[in-house]
Amino acid sequence: IARDNNVNILITSDIWGAAQQNNINVYQSDGSHPTLYGSYLIALKLYKVLFPQEKLNIDDIFIPRKLDKQKINLIIQLMH
Repeated sequence: IARDNNVNILITSDIWGAAQQNNINVYQSDGSHPTLYGSYLIALKLYKVLFPQEKLNIDDIFIPRKLDKQKINLIIQLMH
């Protein structure tokens, strides 16, 4: 579908798998829908794709109160 419509696909499996390997739960209990961490991870990945020259800095980004800052920092490190 993406090819037929000349659009790009945001690949998240790399960072998604890395987050899971580091005990960051990215799936809801149904195994299909993302947790808040999963949704936030996708948002960070999209930001990096749209603004590749920008460096993500834990002190400069909004982090929802329900998310652990150390886990988000780990996700950011995994993305570099």
